[in-house]
Amino acid sequence: MNTTKYIRLASMTIDNIKNIEHGRINFINTRKDYKSSLLGIYGQNGSGKTALIDAISILKLLLTGQKLPSQFVIISIYPLPLIRVN
Repeated sequence: MNTTKYIRLASMTIDNIKNIEHGRINFINTRKDYKSSLLGIYGQNGSGKTALIDAISILKLLLTGQKLPSQFVIISIYPLPLIRVN
């Protein structure tokens, strides 16, 4: 019996992670009639691609009850990083 649970992100807002002060990405496919998963992320250097991947990694760790690795531990408490998902 497979008990794997999945979530599908509709959108994500990221505040104060790496070089992102505030960013929002919508994962809903509005260009095609079918629903598909996110296939790739592209953008210029410094545009926040790695910050998005890190935010998703943090979310996965928190949702599965795992400890954050030292690379994600907050040293400074202000401004506090914030991730919101819909």
